[in-house]
Amino acid sequence: MRLTAILLAAALSQALAASAALAQAWPAKPIRIVVPFPAGGAVDALGRVFGGVLQEQLKTTVVIENRGGAGGNVGANLVAKAPPDGYTFLLNTNGQAISPAIYKSLPYDSDRELARVSALAGTSTVLVVNKELPAKDLREFIALAKSRPGKLNYGSTGIGNALHLTMELLMKETGITMQMVPFGGRPS
Repeated sequence: MRLTAILLAAALSQALAASAALAQAWPAKPIRIVVPFPAGGAVDALGRVFGGVLQEQLKTTVVIENRGGAGGNVGANLVAKAPPDGYTFLLNTNGQAISPAIYKSLPYDSDRELARVSALAGTSTVLVVNKELPAKDLREFIALAKSRPGKLNYGSTGIGNALHLTMELLMKETGITMQMVPFGGRPS
């Protein structure tokens, strides 16, 4: 993922630099990348790699600003309300697609106030279990979960995010019941 992120960052920075040269002298001030999750998670790491490459390519300061909370909505709102001057970017996950469906109201309208610029990375979701658990594949795990309804726990990075919803779908499709344990501060 690191090499892919670096290559994508380099390509994006060159494209931004080329298009900016046609319009005006950009960047004329520091660029701010808002990571809407606490420091230390995967999105933060990607932002710091991308910010470093962007800073090197554009020869300007790139500031990574972590604004965690509400599944990414605190940071998204900050960017939505920022001046539309091309200096404030949101590095987010698929949470922006999920949020309007799970929150009654949001303080911003992602369709009107945010514009997608680029996808930087892709990820896969992998189900892993403790090696002491008597399940060596998905079929065995589902059988085990059915034999222990509500007694198995799974970790997630928060309520309503893609990991949580993926597990809810797995439980619905297989008829198993497990308890989610949210672990804040380590967004996927």
